[in-house]
Amino acid sequence: MIRLPSLQRAYDWYWSGDPALHPPPVAPAADASDADKAAYRVASDEYKAKIKAARDTGDWSPLLKPGETPLKFVLEQVDRNIWRALDDRRSLPSTNSRHVSASTLLGLLFRLAVKDIVGAEGVRVERRPDPQFDGWVMAQPELVTILDTANEDIVSELGLCVFMRLNETGPFGRK
Repeated sequence: MIRLPSLQRAYDWYWSGDPALHPPPVAPAADASDADKAAYRVASDEYKAKIKAARDTGDWSPLLKPGETPLKFVLEQVDRNIWRALDDRRSLPSTNSRHVSASTLLGLLFRLAVKDIVGAEGVRVERRPDPQFDGWVMAQPELVTILDTANEDIVSELGLCVFMRLNETGPFGRK
């Protein structure tokens, strides 16, 4: 029997660069010893595994600094029909006015998925139809500007995570 995933359930994610999370290991200098370089590779692999496990399970506690609270991004599933339309727009020639570049795609996926940002004082996620994108309901474009002001990697990283999640679940995904 085919088990269909829930398209209704929201999920929580965090930006890996949030100061409330333990940072990744620092790369050694180019002239570092082979032992230091090997130790860095091991630590880096362990850190990446913790991030992947947190994203897969929703348990971010191994990455949290004691007593700190990161911004929590509450995301919802992206409508598969919209995802297909966006995927089609990616393949259009760049001269086509409906073409969506990689950078724009990540921002759109973030806007389509984000439902709330818990802990962001003064920032409210307002979802409304965007006339530039066929009236798809998504977060306001100003939210991207606000987050980019804090750090330009937030929207891109979370948008990429949404992209990877969409690709993992089909229609041509690996699960």
